[in-house]
Amino acid sequence: MSVEVPSLPTGKDRTAQIVSHLGSPPVLATFYFLILALSGGPPLYDSVGAAWSVVICIPSLVLLAATWGRRVSDLDLSRLEERKKFLPITLPFGAAMLVAAVLLRLPVVVQESTAVIVLVGVVGTLLSQFWKVSMHVSGAFAVFWLALVAFGAIALLFIWVPPIVAWARLRLHQHDLPQVLVGALVGSVCVAAALYPFVR
Repeated sequence: MSVEVPSLPTGKDRTAQIVSHLGSPPVLATFYFLILALSGGPPLYDSVGAAWSVVICIPSLVLLAATWGRRVSDLDLSRLEERKKFLPITLPFGAAMLVAAVLLRLPVVVQESTAVIVLVGVVGTLLSQFWKVSMHVSGAFAVFWLALVAFGAIALLFIWVPPIVAWARLRLHQHDLPQVLVGALVGSVCVAAALYPFVR
């Protein structure tokens, strides 16, 4: 009786895995919030830390616990049925933070960032009830556009991030091209929609 040992990814597949992990929505949002806090200095530390903790950290810890407890297959929620169950659980955290950010009159950039992340989550969750849209790509485009709004032209240095995340998701066969393209559209449109009330 032979035991089949899964082969480790090599070359482009290994690179795609690394890019996919680093390009996951929580990781990119964490980088964004960290740079936002550092660029804004001490006045932003508390509000950015609170937003990151509630919108990113707590849902990520819930997902991590679900993965360790084998209630979901992986951190990417690769199966559509897992997305249907898990994603709605995370939305109240973001919604609560958004309400708190507005009521507490946190800095506008924190309100904007929270609004974008919540809207991307809501739209992604709704779409995931029917179709496996790429949340990685949605998140990558949303974070890129947020960074462009927050930091200006310097953010263009990172214009390569969303396409390379899209490549990784395609390379790993986690999504097909329409799912990646819709992910890009969702991330971009959600940024415009969420920021509209702040720029009227």
